[in-house]
Amino acid sequence: MYKSKLFALYRSLGTAQEQRLGRFLSSPYHNQREDILALYDYIHNHATETDRQSLRKETVYAALFEGPYKVAKMDHLMSMLLQLIERFLLVERIEQEPLESQIKLNRSYLELGLDKHFRQSWRKAEALREESPLRDSNYYRYGYYLEYQRYEQSTSERRHQAKNLLKLSQSFDIYFLAERFKQACLMLAHEAVYKVEYNRSLVELLEQYVQQNPQLLAQDSPLSLYFFCYQSLLPPYPEASFQAFKKALLGPAQNTLPKAELRDLYLLAINYCIRRSNSGQKHYLKELLYFYKSGLQEGILIQNGRLPTSSFKNMVKAALKSKEFAWAKEFIEQYPPYLDPKHRAAYLHYAQGEYYYYLGQYEQAMLALQEIEFGDIFMNLSARLLLLKMYYELGELEALEAQINSMKIYLQRKDQLGYHRENYKNILYFCRRLLQLPPYPKIAEKKKLEADIQSRQPLTEKDWLLQQLAKK
Repeated sequence: MYKSKLFALYRSLGTAQEQRLGRFLSSPYHNQREDILALYDYIHNHATETDRQSLRKETVYAALFEGPYKVAKMDHLMSMLLQLIERFLLVERIEQEPLESQIKLNRSYLELGLDKHFRQSWRKAEALREESPLRDSNYYRYGYYLEYQRYEQSTSERRHQAKNLLKLSQSFDIYFLAERFKQACLMLAHEAVYKVEYNRSLVELLEQYVQQNPQLLAQDSPLSLYFFCYQSLLPPYPEASFQAFKKALLGPAQNTLPKAELRDLYLLAINYCIRRSNSGQKHYLKELLYFYKSGLQEGILIQNGRLPTSSFKNMVKAALKSKEFAWAKEFIEQYPPYLDPKHRAAYLHYAQGEYYYYLGQYEQAMLALQEIEFGDIFMNLSARLLLLKMYYELGELEALEAQINSMKIYLQRKDQLGYHRENYKNILYFCRRLLQLPPYPKIAEKKKLEADIQSRQPLTEKDWLLQQLAKK
C-alpha cells in the first residue's frame, strides 16, 4: 500500500484538508460503508510511521478483517476509498469556484423548468462574474455560457424572441480567439527550442480575420495580449508587435490576469528579449532585465515559493552582461532559498562562478565551479563553457583543447538538446577557428571570420567571440 495511488494521494493532503476529508467520509450522504471509514482511519493513524511493515496490504487487511488475506477484497476497498477521496477533491474544487457552481445551478433550474429561480440564479452568476477582478479568457468563456443559458431560457418562453445572440457571439469570439492565439504562442515558443513544426494554417486565417476586424483588439481583453505576442514570435520578430504586446502586458493585465497566466506571458516576453539580445541587439538586455526585476517585484516569477532554476541562472547572466554587478551580487545572496533544494547548490555555485568571471577573478570562479555536481545537462554545459572561456583568455591551450574535445563528445552523447546542440557546436567551431588564426592575421582573414560569426545562428556567445577576435 505504501507505493499505491491511494497512499500517495493521502500524503499529498494538508492537515486542514485531512480534517475536512474525515468529516466528508463520515457523512452518510457520501459514504455508508464502515469498512471504508475503517481503512481511512488506519491510514490516518499509521501514515507517519517509518516502519513500512504497518502499511503492507496484508498487515492492513489483518487489522480490518478476520480470516485469510483476500487480494481482490483489499484492492476493491482501496479503490473505493480512492474514488471517495477524488470525489472529495471535486467538492472542494466546486466550493473554490463559486461562479462555476452558480452556472451549474442555472443549468439545474433550466432543466427543472423553474424560470423564476433561473432568472434570480442567473443574475447572481452575472454579478459574480462582474465582481471578479480577472479579465482573462475565462471571463469571456463564462460570459458565453451565461448568454447561452439566457438564450435557452428566452427561447423556451418566447420561441422566436431571443435578443442576446450578438452578445453571445461576441463573448464566444473573444474567448475562442484568445485561447487559440495563446496556444499558438506556446507552440511557437516550443518550436524555437525543439526541432518541431506545427501546422499554423488555421491560426494564419484567424490572424487575417483579426486584422480585418481591429475593433476586436480595442477591447480590454486577453486577445490583444496573445495576438501581438504571436506576431512578435514570428520571423522577422517585429519589434512593433513586441512593443504592443509589452504595452498590453504591463497595463491592465497586471491586475486582471491570474498570476500563473501572467508568469507564462512574462516568460514569453523574456524569451523574446533573450532571442533578440543573442542576435546582437544589445538594447534588449535592458528590456530583459526589466522583465526579470518586475517579475520578481510583483511576485510573478516565483510560484509556490519556487523560482525556476533557468530563470535564476538567466537573471544573473542578464545582470552581469548589463554590468549591474551590485544587483547581481545581491540577487545571488538573496534568492537561492527559492530554488529547488535538489539543484540549489549547483546553481548557486555556478552563479558565483559567473559573477567572479565577469569581475575578472578567474581563480575564485574556477573554485566555485569545482563545487558543482554535474547532474543537470544544461548546467553541465554552462559550466563547461565558462571554463572554456577562462582557459582561452588565460592562454591555457592544453586545457582549452581538452575542454573543446570533451564538450564535443558530451554533445554527441546527449539527446533532446534542441537548438542548444547547434548553439554549442557553433561556439566550439568558432573557438577552434580563433585558435587556428596566426599570431598576426591578415585583415581579410579577420573580416571573413567576423562576418561568419555575425551571420551564424544560433550563437549565444557572439559578443565574446568577437571580443577575442578583436584582440588578435
